[in-house]
Amino acid sequence: MVHPIRQWLCLGLLSFGVGALAAHAAPPEKKPAAGADGELPPSPADGAVAGLAAATEPMRGDPVTDHLFPPDFVLQHESRLTLTPEQKQAIEADLKQTKESIPQLQQQLQQELKSLGDLLQEPTSDAAGLLAQMDKILDTERDAKRSQLGMLIRVRSQLTAAQRAEAVKIREEAMLAQQELQIRIQGKLEKLNAAATALARQGKSPQELLAMMQGFDPLVQQGKITEAEALLDQVLERMQPPPAPNTFKPLLPEIKPAKPKK
Repeated sequence: MVHPIRQWLCLGLLSFGVGALAAHAAPPEKKPAAGADGELPPSPADGAVAGLAAATEPMRGDPVTDHLFPPDFVLQHESRLTLTPEQKQAIEADLKQTKESIPQLQQQLQQELKSLGDLLQEPTSDAAGLLAQMDKILDTERDAKRSQLGMLIRVRSQLTAAQRAEAVKIREEAMLAQQELQIRIQGKLEKLNAAATALARQGKSPQELLAMMQGFDPLVQQGKITEAEALLDQVLERMQPPPAPNTFKPLLPEIKPAKPKK
């Protein structure tokens, strides 16, 4: 499970796109269904296991972020944290103000990125000018992260010691539940992998399986693990063989009740 604070502190990178260029792997080389040496094509579940592990991997203890809580997390558990109306109002106002500042920072960063691109297109660009422009980009990133970290600190200051302790407990429970969910989904992926391997050995192409699994990775990347599990259940259900017809025949002839005598 991705630590919620990591998501907030990296919002400047993830939302604005600086340094977050995705590395897309090339599609696997096509292989025969089953060769003489028994080699099988890669299962559609192979990459899903790695993606799921990366999306749900819990963060190790962090001396800073373990003591901070995203405002939406606090508001989501306001009943259990017993937030007062004043606390809730202050957190909501701080969250609104921070969210309203993000578009301006995003626009500023996009302009700085465009300027850097323009400089790179010039044949006479010097290193000093490029580095100076890069400093502007990093300064904008720093402002975005500082704004978000400041909000997290203010949210923490709104909570009492007892509320902070309860928030830590809630987060640990959620991370444990997420780990259990990961183990459960991995077991289902192994079943899917076995089913796909069996089809390959029979010389069959699991096209229907591949088509249905296309939606799995996007759900995992978006953190929608529960929805990903539901999709996986649908695929596994479709992979189940049809029930065998009932060929049972009674050993004795059917005995019909005798008609009453008139």
